[in-house]
Amino acid sequence: MTSNLGKPKRALTLRWTANRETPPANRPTLADVAALAGVSRSTASYALRSDPKIPVRTRKRVQLAAKQLAYAPDPEIARLMHHLRKGRPISKRSSIALLSFENDKTPVRNRYYHELLSSAEMRCKETGYSIDVITVSTAQMLPRRLTTVLRSRGIQGILILPMISSRDCSKLLDWDQFSVVAATYTAQNLNVNRVIPHHLHNVYLALNELEKRGFKRIGLITEPGDHERVSYVYWAALALHQQRGQSAPIPIIQFERPEELFIWYRSYEPDALLITEEHLGACIELLMKRERLPSTPLVILNHTKGRRFEGIYLYPELVGKVAIDLLAGQIQRGERSFADRPNVTMVEGSWIGSKARK
Repeated sequence: MTSNLGKPKRALTLRWTANRETPPANRPTLADVAALAGVSRSTASYALRSDPKIPVRTRKRVQLAAKQLAYAPDPEIARLMHHLRKGRPISKRSSIALLSFENDKTPVRNRYYHELLSSAEMRCKETGYSIDVITVSTAQMLPRRLTTVLRSRGIQGILILPMISSRDCSKLLDWDQFSVVAATYTAQNLNVNRVIPHHLHNVYLALNELEKRGFKRIGLITEPGDHERVSYVYWAALALHQQRGQSAPIPIIQFERPEELFIWYRSYEPDALLITEEHLGACIELLMKRERLPSTPLVILNHTKGRRFEGIYLYPELVGKVAIDLLAGQIQRGERSFADRPNVTMVEGSWIGSKARK
């Protein structure tokens, strides 16, 4: 669905997809779940929140009953009860905005982004929140206009999706009016809670796997902007690995032209390569075909399902789910603006080896 906001003097383009949905009136209730599981409503409520005071077997029984009934808690009831307990005023129905940038949704946008987006949308629906996927495309952001549009649509929470390049988001809008979580490091100058892959764990997982297999000349291929996306941990992990003598001191390449990659490869002759999905095509084109070295392992640091190469799977579906759960909690507690002490939740990836190839 496209929203035509007219043509202000300074262009601001917003596009909404994933129409907001209103839960049906005959949706299964907590009482239905409790009856099917044979417990009280209060026990069912605690069990669905995985409260440790409820025995594990009871929790599993209640959660199974909820799944069988396709039960989704009403976030407005949860928020209402929280405000009543705290004596706070009640605001209108909540909606979550998934904030993206049009110029970042290009063909090179990796599948990690799209899988994370899909997971976040699904989790919003499961928890009963309305969804607005909002794409901002503008050379100059108009904070007042964007804030007004978000408020008019009942947006209470914002999840910032990953971006190709880092940007200062501090003046994008009036953050004081929203609960905010970022699923990326690229949204900079924002003191917000974040949910991201555990990049340091992941790159070490790849390095240790290659070391076990006898590879000592491990090269890391990047381009300008890559390190900001992972808070420079790729550089840090490889530097420490080299300093400990676990691999040869091969400099990291940040190439902008394909020929630079070829010169670097011929100069240092790495026997294994760490890359991201965005650079896979260039590596195959210049290194595998031109050099005729099909035995050189290509290890993808942001592996997605379906690739025939080895690498680290980042679980984007879990990152999206955890981010929405965190954001929903902030909405229900009425936590707006920036966090005093922002938390970073990291999801560990896992190695996908040759046995997983398809």
